[in-house]
Amino acid sequence: MAVIDWDVSTRGSERAVSTTVSYVLTLGIGTLLATGLIFAGGQFVSEQREQAIETEMQIVGEHLASDIEQLDRVVSADPTGIDTGKINRRMPTTIAGESYIVELRSGTNASLQLRTESPDVSVTIPVQKTTAVSPSVTTGGTVVIRYDAVEGKIEVDDA
Repeated sequence: MAVIDWDVSTRGSERAVSTTVSYVLTLGIGTLLATGLIFAGGQFVSEQREQAIETEMQIVGEHLASDIEQLDRVVSADPTGIDTGKINRRMPTTIAGESYIVELRSGTNASLQLRTESPDVSVTIPVQKTTAVSPSVTTGGTVVIRYDAVEGKIEVDDA
């Protein structure tokens, strides 16, 4: 038969260490879980914000592209009878609290690009036109879409 020797003086101190270690481990695991949830929630909010900015810029860009195409149709109908033409379009100065840039790009496939700096989000809208466009840049807010008969080009500018 085996003899088990219990030392009561050390047994009590081991239980106290076990309780302390258990408490510290519980706090550590709880802290890690809370940190993970906060980080994951922050990423989710950031992604949702970028998606909202992209959607809103798409809407603003389509309005501006439509105005460019409208001015193009007017100019194309009678190019010699129009000296200048312009459309003032009041757009939001910010999208989701961020300022944005509107850039009209020239070429055979003219496009309108809207972008923000922080977060880095951009949207490109194709522009269907027959009149040449002048590469130009403006910021959000009141955007002027202008035709200049001297240059024979459409451009974007701020008011």
